[in-house]
Amino acid sequence: TTWCQWTWSLAMWEGLSFLSLTVAEAVKALQQHKSCERHEVWSRRECAAALRMVRIDMINTVREEMRDQVTVVIRSLQDLMIMSSLVLVVGFGSVCEGTFPDPQVKHAAEYPGMQNFFLELYSCLAALTLVLSLGS
Repeated sequence: TTWCQWTWSLAMWEGLSFLSLTVAEAVKALQQHKSCERHEVWSRRECAAALRMVRIDMINTVREEMRDQVTVVIRSLQDLMIMSSLVLVVGFGSVCEGTFPDPQVKHAAEYPGMQNFFLELYSCLAALTLVLSLGS
């Protein structure tokens, strides 16, 4: 009976040691699971923050590009306004000052063929310059 009791107690201790090892492994696995969950939560937060930064960078890039385009358009409009103002000043100045000879003067309307053609071409171009510059 002693041999049998000793064998039974040895078997019981082996069973308890197996059980305690399993509980320790279970506690270790639980700790690792919680640690991994914590790490996963922080990884998700870091990923969300990185995505936010990418979105902000994209918005800033688009904003800077739009600002550059607006600057180019404004500079182009300023150049166009200066050019139109100069053309209008010269055009109205030549109209107000009178570029053609006074019709009351003798032989004022009589020009030779080629000179008459250039005078008519000049008057048409001056009229188009005044009209088209107002449209721009």
